[in-house]
Amino acid sequence: IIQFEVEGAAVLDLFAGTGALALEAYADIFAHMARLSGVVPMITLVLGPCVGAAAMMAELSDLVFVAKPAGVLLVAGPQVLASTMGKSLTAEELGGAITHTTKSGVADMAFDNDVEALMMLRRLYNYLPLNNKEKAPVRASTDPVNRAEMSLDTLVPENANKPYDMK
Repeated sequence: IIQFEVEGAAVLDLFAGTGALALEAYADIFAHMARLSGVVPMITLVLGPCVGAAAMMAELSDLVFVAKPAGVLLVAGPQVLASTMGKSLTAEELGGAITHTTKSGVADMAFDNDVEALMMLRRLYNYLPLNNKEKAPVRASTDPVNRAEMSLDTLVPENANKPYDMK
């Protein structure tokens, strides 16, 4: 991660297993990610189980994509929930793609498989600057610059105390 800071390049994380690092290693990674926040884009693809500190690390990213059926983000697994709270949930119900994109908001997009997630990453990556010192890439568009979209005027309520659906 230090090299991403030196080079000013985007961080792309792929989580696809339950491998564990020493807690000291996670602390170092968390510190580097905090320092890079707002400096370089950080995007995480969860392609398999991402449990414990690894899940928290994924959640520090700017964008989180989760691929079904194996991608799950869990602070603790279903067995821990069952033994401590007496509740029985599957890994998908507890921390799967649908749960985190529709209920918790931890993940930004869910995909039916790894290939779809990787294709969206490739597409999205082309729209991002590598760091906060670069301008975003310019793309040709057929959308008129002066087009008015009236629905945007009512998207957010005028009363800041009124709740609204952000999705």
